[in-house]
Amino acid sequence: MGAPEPLRAAALENLASAELAATIAAVPLTMMVVDRDRRVIAYSGPDGADAYLDRDALELLPPEHREFVDQQIRRVLDGGELIGFDFELGGNTHSNWQRVRLAPLAVEGDIRGVVAIGMSVEHERAVQRRADRLRATFDHVDEGMLVVDLATGSVIECNDAAARLMQVPHEELTDTAPSWLMVCPEGAPRLGWGALLDELVEGRTVRGRAILREGQEMNMELRATSRKLDGHSFAFVLCRDISTDLSRERARATQERLATVGSLAAGVAHEINNPLAYVIANVQYALDSIAQWPLGKSDNDQTRERAQIKEALFEANEGARRVQRIVADLKTLARQGDDRVEQIDVEHTLNWAVGVTMAEIRHRARFVKNWQTLPPVRGDEARLGQVFVNILLNAAQAIEPGRANDNEIVVNTFERDGRVCIEVLDTGPGIPEQNLTKIFDPFFTTKPRGIGTG
Repeated sequence: MGAPEPLRAAALENLASAELAATIAAVPLTMMVVDRDRRVIAYSGPDGADAYLDRDALELLPPEHREFVDQQIRRVLDGGELIGFDFELGGNTHSNWQRVRLAPLAVEGDIRGVVAIGMSVEHERAVQRRADRLRATFDHVDEGMLVVDLATGSVIECNDAAARLMQVPHEELTDTAPSWLMVCPEGAPRLGWGALLDELVEGRTVRGRAILREGQEMNMELRATSRKLDGHSFAFVLCRDISTDLSRERARATQERLATVGSLAAGVAHEINNPLAYVIANVQYALDSIAQWPLGKSDNDQTRERAQIKEALFEANEGARRVQRIVADLKTLARQGDDRVEQIDVEHTLNWAVGVTMAEIRHRARFVKNWQTLPPVRGDEARLGQVFVNILLNAAQAIEPGRANDNEIVVNTFERDGRVCIEVLDTGPGIPEQNLTKIFDPFFTTKPRGIGTG
């Protein structure tokens, strides 16, 4: 490589030596001039010059950096290269990163030494270290994270979990709006990317079936918070696969339904025993009557006995059907729901729940109905029925059995402001004050194990 170009400067020769030295000293950097023997012949910086002048430049450095710096100085002296590098000074407890630039000191094409300019970049490095830590944290979060520019809807950053969740390469998920993403919340219209962002920015959590870029489907939950940075609005979106959670919730709900069936078992056994008793008695009566029916009886006697047998068999049939209804109610309660959202007749569902729980209610309280005609609502009938059963059981089990005439459970139904309202009142002791804040916590209960959470 040839000699470097002359310095791009003008009129420096007009400055006196003292003025030139003062100019260099005013620059807020450390500057050092080293001759071809690596001896420091000029210095400007925060420390006293006596500690540097006329010394071997390599001796001023920690031993671990000397070989590398010597190689860089030789490149400048031999080839006239402009070289820059960063290196760390200091011990284990305190670091001080320096950025160094080396340039040839050339006079009329003759390289006579090296000009070294250094500056601390510790603050810049600290900022970079912090950014690296944040990036590592961002990438190691289990939930998918998207940073979205709300002005354009584009994902400007995402973590690895988000790319895996969306089943899209990281680089294809950023710097673009994932307009292919659709989410179908339960019982609500399908949401495209724009409508989904609107819901999330309003602070709503969206749960539902997500349709991904290649048509894959999965159960997903998304929530977000929005912030303004440098005059721009961004949404920080968290997303996760809730398929396992939903399976656990369904299993837990099934366990709760079975626990409810268990808590009803004694009362249901009594309900079944009554109709079974007269089924058995009436069938036995019919059999005995037919067996003892002598030949040669008058037509009037036969007609009368036939009527009695018919009545007995009719009552037996009614009793058997009653048992059938009770068993059907229990099977409905015990089976796992299909999670179907449809138009529901609330009164029909409430009547079913009352029928299922009446064995628990009748020995504890009088049941009072104040029901108005209600419009149909959209929902899952099995889940709504489970809610009604749990509430009615809670009301019944809050009252000690044996004083039914002194207590009552009242169910009021009415419509208010376009909403269907179901109100259940009981004369039990009420909820202890310390539990009032927990009544909407999932699966919170004060009941003994095996009774169900209600």
